[in-house]
Amino acid sequence: MRNIILATVVSAVLIAPIAAMAGPDHHQIKSDFISSLNLTEQQQAQVKELQKEARQERKATMEQHRLQQRQELAKILNEDQLASWDKQMEKREKHHKGRDGDRQKRGDFFQSLNLTEQQQGELKTLMQNNKEQMKSFRQAKQGEKRAKMATILSADQMQQYDQFVADKKQRHSDKGHGERH
Repeated sequence: MRNIILATVVSAVLIAPIAAMAGPDHHQIKSDFISSLNLTEQQQAQVKELQKEARQERKATMEQHRLQQRQELAKILNEDQLASWDKQMEKREKHHKGRDGDRQKRGDFFQSLNLTEQQQGELKTLMQNNKEQMKSFRQAKQGEKRAKMATILSADQMQQYDQFVADKKQRHSDKGHGERH
């Protein structure tokens, strides 16, 4: 039972940053919203550049986060457990990218690691800390993005942007994911 609870917590923390960026209508909703703002060509170019920079920064930050997490995991897990962890994370990434539908169930994965109670506690703490760090990162980036958008958009467009962000938070909350930004 304890492994299942731990598996749920750890899985949610590991997958949340990736899953939060995805969703069945995510790109279409965003595209429709940008179109509804009636941006000038200059604004369109600025928003496109802002989005490109944000993607690059997010990718670099996530890679750094994964490396740090890997180092922390190496302190908790033994060699076999770490190898199993790495294999499962590789599977998850392939699954996320749509290349592999064969994904091990979360609870089965954590049970297969055969964690001691001490490891379970340490892993739970690590995952909770990671969750807090990612939440802080998202909040900081959202604030930065809003400030940059305010330099690009008119007052009316900014009101629409703020409403879009509020609606996005509400949709996320309605899905039972809690507050993200």
